[in-house]
Amino acid sequence: MSVEILKVGKWQSPINSIMTPSPHTHNDFYQLIFTQNSIGKLIVGDEAYPFKPEHVYITPPGVLHTCANTKSTQYVIFYFKTLNPVLDEILKELPSEIYPRDIVSCKQLLSQSAYEFSIGTQFSHLRANAYLELFLSSALDAAPILFSAATEGDQPVSAMSDTEIDRVANFIYNNFSKEISVEDLVAVSNFERRHFYRVFKEKFGTTPNKYINELRLNKAKTLLATTNMPVNEIAAYCGFSTEHYFSRVFSNAVGVSPSEYRKATERSSKEIVF
Repeated sequence: MSVEILKVGKWQSPINSIMTPSPHTHNDFYQLIFTQNSIGKLIVGDEAYPFKPEHVYITPPGVLHTCANTKSTQYVIFYFKTLNPVLDEILKELPSEIYPRDIVSCKQLLSQSAYEFSIGTQFSHLRANAYLELFLSSALDAAPILFSAATEGDQPVSAMSDTEIDRVANFIYNNFSKEISVEDLVAVSNFERRHFYRVFKEKFGTTPNKYINELRLNKAKTLLATTNMPVNEIAAYCGFSTEHYFSRVFSNAVGVSPSEYRKATERSSKEIVF
C-alpha cells in the first residue's frame, strides 16, 4: 500500500455563516479536495485557484495554503500520508489543480474510498487506501507532462513531437472553458502550422477543433449526469458561446437535447455517493 488515509470529510459552508479563512499548513500529510461546485478557491502562496466543479486540488505537507471557502462552498476532502517515496516525489511536483480526464471513473473511486473509510474497520480502511491509490494513479494521467528543457536535445524527433503535442493536449485540458484558436495551439507546440496539423492528427486521429469539441461535449455530459448545474452554466463552463449553440451542437452529436440526456442519466447519477 502506498497511501494511508487519516481523515475524510464532506465540507459544505453554512449559507448564513461568516467565513474567515486563514493561511495554514499540514506538516505531516497531504490534503486532497474534490470540488462539487464553483464557489470558493484554494490559495497557494501568491497563486489563487478558483474552485471548478469536479476538479482536484492538492496541497503537499508543509505548503502554506488557504481554503478560501465562501457561502455554499461544497467539496469532499481527504487527508492522507504517502508510504512510497517515489509517489511522494511525484505528488510534490504536481500542479495544485488537476482535472481528471476520466472523471466518472475517478469520481467513483473517490466515492468508494470515502464509503469504505466511513465503515471504520481495519479492513475497510485498507480498502479505502487501495481505492485512493487507484484514484491517484488515474488522476495523475491528467497532470501536465513534466520535462526538462535541458534534456530535450537528447531526444529523438518522434519523442520531441510527443512531448510538444502532450504540451498542447495539457493546454487544451487546462483552457477548454475559454476560446482556443488553432494559432494558440501552434504557438504552444512551437511547430510550423502544417507540421503541427500532421503531428496532431497522427497522435489523436482527428483535427484540433474536433478534439476540443469532443472534450467539451464529454465534460458537458459528465456535468449533466452528475451535477445540478443549470444547462446555461454548463454551456458557458464548457466553452460554448451561448446555451442555444450548445444545445444544437449537443443534440447533433448525442442525438438528444442536454435536458433529455440529464433525465436519462438521472438514475445512474443518484447511485454515486458524492
